[in-house]
Formats: sequence, C-alpha cells, structure tokens
Amino acid sequence: MRIALHFVLALMLSIPQLVSAQSKTPPAPTQRECAAHDKHVQLMGMDAAYAKRHSDLEMQTDAFVQSRQEARENGAQLQPVVVTIPVVFHVVYANDAENIPDSKLLEQLQVLNDDFRRLNADQDNIWPQAADTEIEFCL
Repeated sequence: MRIALHFVLALMLSIPQLVSAQSKTPPAPTQRECAAHDKHVQLMGMDAAYAKRHSDLEMQTDAFVQSRQEARENGAQLQPVVVTIPVVFHVVYANDAENIPDSKLLEQLQVLNDDFRRLNADQDNIWPQAADTEIEFCL
C-alpha cells in the first residue's frame, strides 16, 4: 500500500511537468531554410546521372554567358534572349458576379510582362538590382 501511494504521489507530481513539456511549441527557426539545396547535394553524391546532367547544364550555361560576354566586348549589339513562359488562368466561380472578365486577365498579364521586362510605367533607377529579366509570359 505504501509503495502504491508513493507511486501515485510521484505520478501526480510529474503530470504538470509532462503536460507542460508536451504543450510547449518548438522555438521558431531563426532563419528560413529550404531543403532543396540539401537534397541537391545529396543527389550529387548518390546519383551519377543527376550529377552528370547538372554538370552538363552548368557547362552549357557558362559557355552561353561567356559567348555573350565576348560578343559584347567585341562591340556586338546583342538582341536579348527572351524566354517565353506559357501560362493558363483558371478562374473558379460559382456565379457570373464572381467571374473575372478576360480583359482583366489580359491586363494583369500585361502588368506582369511589363514588370519582368522592366517596362512598367512606375519603374525608376532607385533599385540598382532591377533589370530586364528577359522573361515574358503568354497565354
């Protein structure tokens, strides 16, 4: 009886600590992290085909950048290499009042293109990192 009483008392004394430990939320991370780089490093080490494709892509990119740089140094006026990304709008609505007209979608597509090509009317030279990304979007 005495052992059982000690056990019950010990259990009752530890319950608040158990509840407190379980209800504590983990601390928020000090910085945001993405697992993509860790996964990339992992794949580079274990998947030879992945590593080869990555290496080939890096070599192709370096060669392209170098050829464009050399052409500029030789005075060539290079046309931008514009990448076009097709997009699809899905408008989900229950009634006609919730529907978005095609004109609004096309207007937003134009705003997006103006921003990515740095052609927007409100662009200025305050942000030195702003540039024409040479990316356009189309339906």
